[in-house]
Amino acid sequence: MMDVIINGGTLRSDNDHEVVANVEYVLQKAGEKEWRIYLKGLPAKRNFLKGEKLVYNAKGTNNVNADNDMIVKEVLGPAAYLCSGPKK
Repeated sequence: MMDVIINGGTLRSDNDHEVVANVEYVLQKAGEKEWRIYLKGLPAKRNFLKGEKLVYNAKGTNNVNADNDMIVKEVLGPAAYLCSGPKK
């Protein structure tokens, strides 16, 4: 399996819909289940937190990627997160 990159979309907190941000890209490295999510800027209102449930909407991709639930496993930086893979 090769690395997969998904460009664009939005990421929001499942519990607080005011916590939302635009996604620059999502990276799924070959052989890893986690997704690395990189934002265009910081989320509105506050940063996403470790353990928080998020919803990623890839906007304009097929239904498999349209809405994905995931959990923040690690905050990699102010606008970068390591998340569990999609929970379908």
